Parts: sequence; C-alpha cells; structure tokens
Amino acid sequence: MRYIFENENALELYYHITKEMNVKLVPHGFEDEVYISEEFMNECMKDIITKDKRFKK
Repeated sequence: MRYIFENENALELYYHITKEMNVKLVPHGFEDEVYISEEFMNECMKDIITKDKRFKK
C-alpha cells in the first residue's frame, strides 16, 4: 500500500500517532494507494485523545 500525504504536517501527524503514540492506523477499502489529508489526521488525533483511555486524565 502506498500512502500519499497532502503535506508535511499530515505526514508528521501520521508519524506522531503511529510511532510515538503507538496507535495503529490501517485504512481499509483501498487497493494500491491512499491519500491522507492534514484535516483527516487532525480528526484522527481528536478522536484518539477523546476516546482512548491512555490519554484521558
């Protein structure tokens, strides 16, 4: 699978979420490549922070 990032911010958010926060992000329904926007990654980050027990205080 080939990932195409909208910009560097989208790539940095993806890296932060998958590597530093150790959250698995696996896009389904795509065959060869997936386009990942900065807006989508920001929404993912918001969802992770509000729903994942590890990040709640």
